[in-house]
Amino acid sequence: MTTHEIHRPIEDDEQVMEILDLTVNLNSLELSLDSSYLAVQRVSSAFSTLEVLQHLSLSEPLLPADRSWVPHALRALRAPLISLRITTSRYLSHSTPSALAIHFDRNVSHFATSSTLTSLHLTRIPMYDGTFLGLPRFPSVRSLTVDQRLPREPKMDALLHLFPSLDRWLHLRVEHWKALDIASNPQELAAIQAANTRAQEAFRWTKLDKLDCESSTALMLALRCPVRHLTIDCFDIPAIVRVQPRHVVIDSIRLPLHCDISHPLAATPEPVSTTHVVLIMVCNAQEYRNAKSNLYQTDNIRWDTVVRHATYPLSAFSHATHARLVLHCSTGCTSDVNEEVEDLIRNSHDAATSAGRPPHPGILAACSALRFFILTVDVRDETKSDPTLQRWVGTRAWRVTNEREGQGLTERPGGGDAPSKFEELNEYEATMIMEDEDMSLPEGWEERPPSCFWG
Repeated sequence: MTTHEIHRPIEDDEQVMEILDLTVNLNSLELSLDSSYLAVQRVSSAFSTLEVLQHLSLSEPLLPADRSWVPHALRALRAPLISLRITTSRYLSHSTPSALAIHFDRNVSHFATSSTLTSLHLTRIPMYDGTFLGLPRFPSVRSLTVDQRLPREPKMDALLHLFPSLDRWLHLRVEHWKALDIASNPQELAAIQAANTRAQEAFRWTKLDKLDCESSTALMLALRCPVRHLTIDCFDIPAIVRVQPRHVVIDSIRLPLHCDISHPLAATPEPVSTTHVVLIMVCNAQEYRNAKSNLYQTDNIRWDTVVRHATYPLSAFSHATHARLVLHCSTGCTSDVNEEVEDLIRNSHDAATSAGRPPHPGILAACSALRFFILTVDVRDETKSDPTLQRWVGTRAWRVTNEREGQGLTERPGGGDAPSKFEELNEYEATMIMEDEDMSLPEGWEERPPSCFWG
């Protein structure tokens, strides 16, 4: 057996331990138990036998810290873990920095000497008031995900101290209210950037393959290492210019609330070197009705409007050779779907399924260096009674070619004066382009419930 998941309650806790006793060759384990009756010695005994375990995910019970079985299980483990995820049920947002450091130390500090642990996924990490300085470093960890939003600005001195070898993945976000507060205060933002820049003077990461954060966090981190792939929460040219990634995923532009993206796109202070762009646009019928009822000055949301709004951010990436436009449409839970949203859903469906229908020519005008364009449409129609009809997803892809007189079609190397046109790819070719060029959607995007796309 290689993988085992235990989520559902088991009345006899001993049954759980017996299962672990019999599965000593597990490669991967995901365990979530809320029991307060697990004996420390029994837990330690069961976990000490898992000698080949490589991937472990544990969910802490909703209990006082001194009654949690998780620290005892982790300390008993002798397996060569590669990835570790600990989900903490206790709400840590109001923990003091010292209490958070104690919690961190109790759960993971004994992995600091591990030579195999490369991926760490935690609810919170100690970052403030110097509490991290008394904690060990994790030189083998190369990927870090922090689930809970930070109550304050990110601190590079803490991240560099705890995770000096980070070079693959960093997922980090700040509380919405704090991010907005800092973004509206240029002096505070500049001070945070200066502090994080100083923290990287003596030592910095060599590179970071993927950074997933909001645009304000990307600015606050002031990273001095190259970042290949950036996922941010909105279209923010200053953040993208600051990071200068080769790949950008913008998740998500909400229509009609973010329609004003067309206005600030004057000349950028620095050229954007990004070559691969994934642009996610979201339209929810309920949010659209609210915007109309609140007398927002917004365009009618029809297909041509969405395409026009997509060309504005795309035009900022003059070096983009690969672009993917993802449109998510949701009717919401009401049957009151107006004509404009129905038009958007109908035309989105046609654009994603009708063979021979090329993309809007404005896409080519926006991206002069474009070589490949991918369109994905994700429609969730909750007015349908049949669950099989409530959602459909369609993807099409095209190669951009030049048509030169007497030469036929040739792949477009980077624009030029020759007329350009779209040549549609088959499903296999489209899939290979998305995989080979790393044009996938953010992790877990397809599984998000409809309510996560707005509100």
